[in-house]
Amino acid sequence: MLIEINLLQKKEPKKKAILFYILFLVVITLILGIALFSQYREVTTDIKSIDQQLTAIQIEQKEFETNTKTESPTVQKINELKTFTDIAKSNQLDTVDLLTRLSKLLPTESYFTDFQLSGNVMNVTVHIQKEMDAAFYYRHLLNESWIENVILEQVVANRTGEEETENQLSTYVASYKIMIDRMTLKELQKEASE
Repeated sequence: MLIEINLLQKKEPKKKAILFYILFLVVITLILGIALFSQYREVTTDIKSIDQQLTAIQIEQKEFETNTKTESPTVQKINELKTFTDIAKSNQLDTVDLLTRLSKLLPTESYFTDFQLSGNVMNVTVHIQKEMDAAFYYRHLLNESWIENVILEQVVANRTGEEETENQLSTYVASYKIMIDRMTLKELQKEASE
């Protein structure tokens, strides 16, 4: 019987499993590190873009606030115009009734060639047949209660021929400036409508 004595220690087989496990952990750690680093970069770029958007929104908000402060006078102007138009509507005259009243006073064979109303002043141009009709119309206008004052600005003769004879003067044009009393005229218009 032979006995073998080996004084050398027996080598333990290398544990490949531990090496493989350590390598696996290093690879996983690297993958996780890369993933976390990419997520970190993505989050930081998102934060930067959100910060930029936030500053842009804050700038727009400041501009809007300054615009609303500067538009405040514009809103005031709009309100002033609205009140002015409301007042103008309340002071509005019935021009048809006004023209009817003026035309009733016209001499026969006379008619209006121009009519302008601005505030309480009317400029009226009348085409008449005789020079005396201008004076009669002037007198009739002065007698009306709703007329404050009348100015006969001019009477111009329309000549039909080159020679100045009385037979060739066919018509005249008279211009009047009439100041009206709106309150009295409105009262008369209300009475006429009732």
